[in-house]
Amino acid sequence: MEGSLVKDNPLLLPLNNEKTVYDGFVTVKERDFRMRILLPPDRQLKRAKLHCSWQLKHLLHGYEHIVKQRLRQSADLVSFMLELKTVLEVGLKSRPECSSIPPPQYYSQLISEMETLGWDK
Repeated sequence: MEGSLVKDNPLLLPLNNEKTVYDGFVTVKERDFRMRILLPPDRQLKRAKLHCSWQLKHLLHGYEHIVKQRLRQSADLVSFMLELKTVLEVGLKSRPECSSIPPPQYYSQLISEMETLGWDK
């Protein structure tokens, strides 16, 4: 499980040998969000605690019940993180202020097409 978690979330690392405290970032749509996960000694996800940055809290606003449900239903931390990323992707799509701007190539192509058509049009 540990290898898969680090592979899928390379910026979220365990802070102790028991692997009950994870800290770092979750990456969704090329954006990093700070979080900390505290697992109880028995590693039961239903009793885990999530600490999020204000940006992540803002993004998850309205999805709290879904996150709690996913914590209860996920078999392990890897599957929960996959579920959390899915929820975050939906949250990012639904909030226009969180959408990313197009890359510079988009604007270069747009200007090139406008020059081809002519600026008078």
